[in-house]
Amino acid sequence: MMLFAKRAGNLTMAAIPNKGGASGMINDLLVGTVQVAFINVATTAANVNGGRLRPLAVVNHARLAGYPDVPTMQELGFPGVGTIAWQALFASAAAPREVLEKVREATAQSLKTPAVIQALKQQEFNMVPTNSLEEAKVWLTDDMNNWRNIIREMKLEIPN
Repeated sequence: MMLFAKRAGNLTMAAIPNKGGASGMINDLLVGTVQVAFINVATTAANVNGGRLRPLAVVNHARLAGYPDVPTMQELGFPGVGTIAWQALFASAAAPREVLEKVREATAQSLKTPAVIQALKQQEFNMVPTNSLEEAKVWLTDDMNNWRNIIREMKLEIPN
């Protein structure tokens, strides 16, 4: 949110910590404690579809099928603002490569099953599994570097 405020022309925004996770943030939006927040689409769907929340933009490479009229942050002139949610499986560095390959392949295959595809589609998730352990490592390294750059740009201090 701070990055959005800066790139939008140094908007003045107050950071309002929320210990209630996404449901706490949604409640704060509904009661007016906060006016805007970045929240996962799947988590907000019931309130958006019920007319209680209004999506302003999506953080995605393309518009979402379930929300075709909602522009992307990039379309609005804010590329790189926000984060596309991702999931990863991690294992001990000592795990045998053959085991890691089997787990990666099984995971990728499960994401191709009709039931999983349908369940993810209903929640507006677009899963893109990596094609190899090396690709996953490169992706994670790139994402970590992106966040390091944002932390530097925003002059944030991360406590140890």
